[in-house]
Amino acid sequence: MLFRSDRHSGAHSLLKLEYSGVKVIEVLLPLLTNQHDYVRANAADSLGNLKKSDSNVTKALVASLNDPDSYVRSCAAESLVQLGEGDSNVINALVALLKDQDPFVRLSAAESMGKLTKSDAVTLDALVASLMDQTSGVRANEIGRAHV
Repeated sequence: MLFRSDRHSGAHSLLKLEYSGVKVIEVLLPLLTNQHDYVRANAADSLGNLKKSDSNVTKALVASLNDPDSYVRSCAAESLVQLGEGDSNVINALVALLKDQDPFVRLSAAESMGKLTKSDAVTLDALVASLMDQTSGVRANEIGRAHV
């Protein structure tokens, strides 16, 4: 039986192998739907760290943006950006996260959107709207980006 720390270590051990091939992705993708939130979060984080994207990875991470756990949603948002994914499905999903109930998720979404190389009207409008966020950390992040 694996304990929480063993599962956590196992996900990160895959990265230490420095192997970003299909086999690692095949192991990580099903973990995005694991019953344990910390396993799902580590899987999302690990997929981003691999920096190897394909349509299955992108679809799975976009689906994880709707995870019931806020940390999983944040990890998925950050991983999509690490993979360089900025298509309209990703942007629309991140825009929706700007209205998440958790301020940490809103901050992750705003930071992720700010890192996307594609800046269209939808992205810019959503980021400007986040300047009105109730949480000062989210507002400060976007004000800082405006000076870049």
